[in-house]
Amino acid sequence: MGGRVYDVRYIGVDTPEREQPYYDEAFDVNFNMVKNKTVILVQDVSNTDQYGRLLRYVYLPDGTFVNAELLRNGYGRTINIPPDVAHENEFARLQREARREGLGLWGLEENKALPAGCVTCTKNAHDCSDFNTQRQAQACFETCMDLVGEDIHNLDGGGDGVVCESLP
Repeated sequence: MGGRVYDVRYIGVDTPEREQPYYDEAFDVNFNMVKNKTVILVQDVSNTDQYGRLLRYVYLPDGTFVNAELLRNGYGRTINIPPDVAHENEFARLQREARREGLGLWGLEENKALPAGCVTCTKNAHDCSDFNTQRQAQACFETCMDLVGEDIHNLDGGGDGVVCESLP
């Protein structure tokens, strides 16, 4: 923009990191969608993240909503970081549909095993506000403990094995 190069962080989408399963597929799909194309960058509330990357919703001139397409096809998970949450309901719906259909990373065995409301066992991806009930949070906690061997989301503040005790 204006002769300057910026890194862009897609709002609401958490794609696999280099060392994680499905990284290559997610990278390739995104790269092929935007490579050598003019994109339309739309800001929500925040301009940049702590790393100086532009926080944006990304559209192609034909109207394709790149953030949504990645989620629709299972190439990423939703991540909601207030105040930039204008599309969080749409993104959650797209993720539920991709998960139900086993698309992309949702076809991996490790992700099929996750309980409802628990979309990943990667570091600090959830907090208690992501769950409707304590039981849902507890199921996520226990599943991730089994998979990765630690309280990956730091849900157990009291250290007693019971998480999100303020939830109904």
